[in-house]
Amino acid sequence: MRFRFLPRYAAALLLAVAAQLSRLPLHPPTLIPNITYVPFILLSAAYGGFGPGLLTTALCVLESLYFAIEPTLSFQVHDPRQLEGLAALLFTGVVISLLFEQVRKARQADESARDLRALLEQTYDAVSMWELPGGKIQFWNRAAERVYGFSGPEAQGQSIHDLLTTVFPVSVAACETAIRESGCWEGELFHTSRDGRQVVVESRMAARRLENGGVQVIEITRDIGERKRLEAIQARLAQQQRDRFGMLESIFQHSPACFAILRGPEFTFESVNPAYADLCPGETLLGRTVAEVWPDAAPIVLPLLQNVRETLSVYRATEARIPKRSPQGPMEDRFFDFSYIPLFGSDDDVRIMVAAVEVTPYKRSEEQLRAANHELDAIYENTPVALLVLDQDLQVRKLNDMAKTFSVDPEGNRSIGTVIGCLNAAAAPGGCGHSPSCPNCALRLAALDSLQNGTRKANLEAWMPFSVQGRSESRCLLISLAPVPNGSPKLLVCTHDITERKRAEESLHRTVAELESALSQKTALLQEVHHRVKNNLAVISSLLGMKADAVEDREARLALEESQRRVLSIALIHEHLYASVRPDRVDFLEYARQLVQTLHSAQADDPARIALRLELAPIEIDIQRAVPCALILSELVTNALKHAFPAGRSGEIRISFQEREPDSFELVIADDGIGTPPGAMDRNTKSLGLKIVKILCRQLEGTIAQPAAVTGTSFVLRFPKSPLR
Repeated sequence: MRFRFLPRYAAALLLAVAAQLSRLPLHPPTLIPNITYVPFILLSAAYGGFGPGLLTTALCVLESLYFAIEPTLSFQVHDPRQLEGLAALLFTGVVISLLFEQVRKARQADESARDLRALLEQTYDAVSMWELPGGKIQFWNRAAERVYGFSGPEAQGQSIHDLLTTVFPVSVAACETAIRESGCWEGELFHTSRDGRQVVVESRMAARRLENGGVQVIEITRDIGERKRLEAIQARLAQQQRDRFGMLESIFQHSPACFAILRGPEFTFESVNPAYADLCPGETLLGRTVAEVWPDAAPIVLPLLQNVRETLSVYRATEARIPKRSPQGPMEDRFFDFSYIPLFGSDDDVRIMVAAVEVTPYKRSEEQLRAANHELDAIYENTPVALLVLDQDLQVRKLNDMAKTFSVDPEGNRSIGTVIGCLNAAAAPGGCGHSPSCPNCALRLAALDSLQNGTRKANLEAWMPFSVQGRSESRCLLISLAPVPNGSPKLLVCTHDITERKRAEESLHRTVAELESALSQKTALLQEVHHRVKNNLAVISSLLGMKADAVEDREARLALEESQRRVLSIALIHEHLYASVRPDRVDFLEYARQLVQTLHSAQADDPARIALRLELAPIEIDIQRAVPCALILSELVTNALKHAFPAGRSGEIRISFQEREPDSFELVIADDGIGTPPGAMDRNTKSLGLKIVKILCRQLEGTIAQPAAVTGTSFVLRFPKSPLR
């Protein structure tokens, strides 16, 4: 390739020699000495182009000067006209060389263009040539036809952007500006094929400026739809791989199982999850070996790890006992389900993943459960209640020692009636369930219902015939049934002979009925007593009233009227007791309301000017405390009505009866009248009513006080619910 020009210059040299040889037959000083050289110059320029033509021209000028111009065989010129001929020959040779050089270059350009077109036609990428502005297509190769579906003649002369409906990443103007300024552009475009399919291409554009000022663009596009699809698949796979890795990392970090990665022959901890770190709280694990972290367990686990590392096989163990000494306590046995899994790293080193689940709590729970089962078995066998486990056919599958005492044939027929010794089951040829009385057996009916519906039944009573000391006797069994949730339907039956208790209950019921009858008679008698006492007190009250009407002395009449009022207060209590369901207790709310209203109507000359405010709780008190409390209420309310509001004064009397403390009552009588000197209850008083109040207060074992008041008088009586002694 370096010396490809030598043949052309060799041919130019030979043609120059041939030109001189062709003059040998001529007389040297010919009139036209230079004309014979022109054909050879033409041949050299036509064959070799400018360089060889110029070389032949130069040699021919020298030959003409030396051989054809007088004096010959000399480079001297005597006739100046000969120099003009030489100049003409030289000029002709240069012009011919230039012309043929242009022709040669044009031919080479055409050949290059043809070769380029042939090459572009054979290339796999779609190639098109178009010019700016307008995008008019000048060339369209076969690959472009295959990619876009338009043939060359169809595409020729059309605007490439309109034909393919090109979608640029920016604008068409920006792309064309970049081509004009930098001479190239590359990027991804969206083209639309003949069938309407959108084609994603990778485009590279190179620009060449034309003599007319336009720009020719060579665009090479490659269909990257498949690559894009593969890239999307690859991206999706990469994302899935990242998601899986993140999921595995999340599992590794948040799993309740313990994970650790060991590397090297010393089995150094490279990575641990929080669950594994919790096995050794307060210790640093990363960078330490198994022997350092688990010194007491090293003799057990190190040979296993070494075997996994050498054989590259997985090792699994369940409930393995691993001793571990805590930093603050003694060594304790801990139990694990674990696996040793070999892993191959990028550095060709074998790592081992430890996956472990501590089952120490479950192991201990299992031991506790086993102990509890032993306890339950002991309770089951030694309980004084007969326990039986039935299947869905009412066949006894298990029974305790107490149940065996019922059975007349514990190892024979396993039906429930036979096992517990029911005479109906024993008498029937087919055993339990075949006797005429079996369809109505409470035990069978309850057991079948519990098995079918899964319901529990408790405290069922069933009377069944049994053999007692050789004689038939009906016995009462207390039965409870509960389904056993353990695979196939089973039923736990608890039975207990309560015949003696039932007989005792029947005897108790008869006794209670007799007592209730006696109590009813005594209640009726007591109500009759209250009725007669009330009638007698009413007679006494009437006698006192008649006497008061007959007495002319005012003080005597007042004394008789007060006595009559006190008798009426007591008679009112007996009237309430007579009407009460409980003849030994008084509803003090109703009693106090009736008494106060009666006193208010009888004592006040103008009842409208004295208002009553009753704050009474619904409290029942016994008769021993009701009579003194009623008399105190009567005395204090009467005293207020008679003395608190003289000379037509109006006001209010407040009566309150409440349970202020858990074991005491409080009775308050207060008015807003003219008031009573303080301490009236503390000093000796001549008032018979206050003396009676003090006596009755001592009888109630209570206290009475007269709190200081801005207006009026207030008395507060407190006494216990029941006598203190």
